[in-house]
Amino acid sequence: MKTVFLIVGVLSLVGVILFLWHQYPAEEKKTHTLVNSLSSDDIGKITSYRKKYQTFPGPSDAEVLDVVKILISNNLSSDNIEQLLGKPSHISEIPDIETKQGLLKCWGYDIGDSRSIVIRFNVIGKIISIYGVGVGFDTLMPSAEHK
Repeated sequence: MKTVFLIVGVLSLVGVILFLWHQYPAEEKKTHTLVNSLSSDDIGKITSYRKKYQTFPGPSDAEVLDVVKILISNNLSSDNIEQLLGKPSHISEIPDIETKQGLLKCWGYDIGDSRSIVIRFNVIGKIISIYGVGVGFDTLMPSAEHK
């Protein structure tokens, strides 16, 4: 009887490991596809920003603005942004007063030294605007061609 439980336990563990192993390549493939859609210059700017993010003195205002322009010009979704920038420092929701079709998500990324960017998404997860706090710009919005 102990042998049966041991075999069932080992097989269950192997099944869980294989399941998790199978899930990993899908995430890697999604990130790889996103990275392939960006230019090498854009990838370099985002990598530089990520290395300096939440460190002292942190990324320069110009570096932050470059990253924000990349996010907007590539019409990235909230999933894409999380892959590139990591988890936001804080998330909130506000009513959509324009279309009245639900709540808009707002993701804040605290850069440090009272600086941050706040990304507002529509109900389907596309960027509506990005607000800068202490980073050399107030608000950037996608142009009509990027909506």
